[in-house]
Amino acid sequence: MAKRTGVALDEKAFAMAAGAILAAASLFMGAGMGMYSWGMMRWMFPSSGPLGMILWPVEAAVIGAALGYAFARLYNAFRA
Repeated sequence: MAKRTGVALDEKAFAMAAGAILAAASLFMGAGMGMYSWGMMRWMFPSSGPLGMILWPVEAAVIGAALGYAFARLYNAFRA
């Protein structure tokens, strides 16, 4: 059986890190999709203009922070 080290995840820090990573990934993916297929992107995502390029990372950051917080909270609950 594995020995417990007593290390718990900080929910706030984990949520901020997950939000930042998802926002960056969304920004780079959106920019890449815009370079290669602007027409297809407009068909798939109606808000693909400059405003959409700003809102996608913001939305991804919020979703990533919420999921990161929930993950860290569940991890700490199962660890206890």
